[in-house]
Amino acid sequence: MRKPGPDSINPSRRLAAINRAITTSLNFDEVLDLIVDNAYELVNADLCLVLLVGQEQLTIRAAKGVDPGVIRDFKGRMEEDVHVQLQRSLGLEADAHLISFPIIAQHVLNGLLVVSRAQPLDEDERWQLSALADQAAIALTNARLYAEVEESERRYRHLVDNSPDIVTRYGPDLRVRFMSAAFERGLRAGGADRAARTGARVRYPM
Repeated sequence: MRKPGPDSINPSRRLAAINRAITTSLNFDEVLDLIVDNAYELVNADLCLVLLVGQEQLTIRAAKGVDPGVIRDFKGRMEEDVHVQLQRSLGLEADAHLISFPIIAQHVLNGLLVVSRAQPLDEDERWQLSALADQAAIALTNARLYAEVEESERRYRHLVDNSPDIVTRYGPDLRVRFMSAAFERGLRAGGADRAARTGARVRYPM
């Protein structure tokens, strides 16, 4: 068992740091790694991992104290006990102490935060790990929303770029921020300096 670090007495500081990461980072894996690292240190775990529910299987998305080969090869089955599968894949004894905390996003089980430690967790530690699982759920929801926005923007740009109609977008300073391919083709001036032009300076095709 590892000795507690100096930050282990201040779990609220860890939760606040993760909150900041969730609100400032769009990298879902980066946030999950932060959650796993903090859960691992917070309760002095022997191992910690995040399992995500896929369409047909469970995968390890982030982990600490786990062999990289296990992370890569683990393909959990939905119909089998998760702890039994992890014990088998990780080479743990049958009585190894594994505790899971559900990651629930939008009322749906999306994964599990799993820790293993020789000693049982006390009530405060369980609450802290449950809070970290909630943070993972928020990060997952944010990542999905961001992916949806990116996909929507990609489809919109594809539609605009292939449309014969003229489409432009101006900033608050009336500078041209975007112009469709049809607009650029119709302009008498080239499109190379479009970011510097204002609406008053753009010459529209006659």
